[in-house]
Amino acid sequence: MTAFSYVVGMILKVMGVSDLECKLELVERDPNIPGRILMQDKPGWRCRSSLHWHSELEFVYMIHGCMEAKVNGKEYTIHDGEFYFVDHEDIHINAAPDKMAVQKYLVVLLSYDELKRYREDLDQYVICVNTNEDVREEIAGLLMRLTEYEETAPPYSQILKNQVILQLYYIFLTKCLEPKEHFLGGVRDVRYAKQIISYVRLHFREKITMNMLADEVGLSPQYLSKYFKSVTKMNLGQYLGRVRVENANRELVSGDRTVTEVALDNGFPNVKSYINVCKRVYGMTPTEYKKKRTCKEDSGII
Repeated sequence: MTAFSYVVGMILKVMGVSDLECKLELVERDPNIPGRILMQDKPGWRCRSSLHWHSELEFVYMIHGCMEAKVNGKEYTIHDGEFYFVDHEDIHINAAPDKMAVQKYLVVLLSYDELKRYREDLDQYVICVNTNEDVREEIAGLLMRLTEYEETAPPYSQILKNQVILQLYYIFLTKCLEPKEHFLGGVRDVRYAKQIISYVRLHFREKITMNMLADEVGLSPQYLSKYFKSVTKMNLGQYLGRVRVENANRELVSGDRTVTEVALDNGFPNVKSYINVCKRVYGMTPTEYKKKRTCKEDSGII
């Protein structure tokens, strides 16, 4: 974890704000492996994430469906048998383009600290996987094997999973490390983007302007706007709307409040704005979203 991430985390804990809210995510690991493996099987409208980052290395392997992702400003689209990779503390977001179709995929989160035990100077390198065609087929085969272990749960599956993870670590160290100073195009500085994300997560219920965000990070409004879009592939207004609709929908589903109440309490100027953003992000109105989530929970499917 970087010094910036640590300081943000400590400040938010003192303020009583969870890591989920600021999107510096702390991953709960499986005690039997150096990371966590999650099988996902759900409709596209429930597959989208928020802009976030974490210490862990991440693979998303598509079993059936299609997923779009943005990682530090680069865009990826994966289909059956394909994957994308997220390096240590990269800012990323994903969503399924088909909001109604069921998407099945595997998320593999691996400990960066565990990998660093084998290479103490790891922070001086970038782990290049997405653009490394020589190793992608090899890694795809290992992710397919993890998928089989998750689906069939053979005897001593934890040992088998650890074996695959060690193979992935070996590939990282022997075939994927590029010195940051030699990395083609340089390594994008995402510090300001992380500050913006954290600030918006804390103040989304309030009025937020470009000038306020620019003052917060010490950049001009014009540069900040271009910079944030280059890192996230969305403008600040779109990001703010996504944060507001996430929280408004969460409150709408979990309580008996009206659409108008949650809209106004989560920073939307009016109900129409809330409905428009919800339709753009989730492909449905807030009322439809609540109905679908309530049906899922009543049936025991979360």
